[in-house]
Amino acid sequence: MMDLIGELFKGLLKIVVIIFVIVLILSLLKLKFPGLPGFKMDILKNKEGEVTTVTESSIREVFEISELQTASFIYNSIVQVNTDDDKKVKYYVSYKGTVVAGIDFNAIGIDVNDEEKKITITLPDVTIQDTLVDSTSLEYIFGDKKYNNETVVAESYTKCQEDLKQKAENESEIKRLAKDNAKNIVEGLMTPWSNHMNGDYTVEIIQGE
Repeated sequence: MMDLIGELFKGLLKIVVIIFVIVLILSLLKLKFPGLPGFKMDILKNKEGEVTTVTESSIREVFEISELQTASFIYNSIVQVNTDDDKKVKYYVSYKGTVVAGIDFNAIGIDVNDEEKKITITLPDVTIQDTLVDSTSLEYIFGDKKYNNETVVAESYTKCQEDLKQKAENESEIKRLAKDNAKNIVEGLMTPWSNHMNGDYTVEIIQGE
């Protein structure tokens, strides 16, 4: 009986220790990240725990990503490949590609007005950050079988990449979506930061084109 009680006591002790460790870790994380998990919010406090002066550099610490992908589209398209003199169709090639758009965080403008207690965040224009054709998705229709040779894969992939890049640059919908998402993400980053400042500062976000 004593052995059984001893084992139960050891088991309970282990549980208590585990709970204590979990609580300690959560407490440390709470101190480290009082706002959004994964972002360093402790930059706002000094050694005595008092809020420090708001500066552009302290705000920029919130944005630790150089580029932010805010929209991604999948394209299915067909490219017509002609002979060098454009007098004859060599083949048609269909492909699937991905277009990614976003903003450059290094280009974000930050203005701090201490008198009005206002922070203005100016977002840069949305840019196409990446265009990638899935090489395994290429399918062909040849006007003449002689064009189905060892050079067709490299040539068709290049043509598809050019086509996808051109379509992406002229695609207004993906840029509109990326712009809206960029604003929402920046607001999501700045809201806990602003709340941590006890609401003393208001934040205005201005978008580029």
